[in-house]
Amino acid sequence: MQAKMNHDIISAPCLSRDSSILGETISMNLESEIKGALKNQVSLPMLREIVCQYKQNGGTQQAAYVILEKIRHEQIEEPDEDRILELMDFVAGFCAQDQRIWDEILVG
Repeated sequence: MQAKMNHDIISAPCLSRDSSILGETISMNLESEIKGALKNQVSLPMLREIVCQYKQNGGTQQAAYVILEKIRHEQIEEPDEDRILELMDFVAGFCAQDQRIWDEILVG
């Protein structure tokens, strides 16, 4: 069964909050949240929202990208890989400005 991809991306910016909570716990939560969401075939806008929540909790752009890259290289189905690649674009800033999760474009 192929997951239905939803390309109706919500163009709402992620809210930013100052937070000192950084590190491994946040990263582990993002990884497990994304993996669980993929398993449950959630929509791309919902995956984006998970990353937005990660950012709001103090997660960094670089760490989010590394986590998504790790998930992508695990053995996942092609539709899930496609959604991860789109999510990586939102994180890196390689998308429409209103869909970026961070204001900066991730380079290197």
